[in-house]
Amino acid sequence: MIDDAIWQAISDDLPTYFDHQRWYADKLRPIASIELVDLATVDSFDGRILLALIGIEYDIGERRQYFVPMTLRSDASPERY
Repeated sequence: MIDDAIWQAISDDLPTYFDHQRWYADKLRPIASIELVDLATVDSFDGRILLALIGIEYDIGERRQYFVPMTLRSDASPERY
């Protein structure tokens, strides 16, 4: 599992990340909240791989869930959207 501070940092950036992804189908709906539904972690040679199921509540319409694989690294790396 990941601690609350790490999840808060990740969830703060997720709406911007989602808006830059082709696969994200809800770009036109404002996000009301983001929730970590489930998470699996795998240690790798340079950090940790997070396999997250993210629940998104919107201001309009039904809730959706997205599977979002991420890497969690201790060293700084360039941001990619």
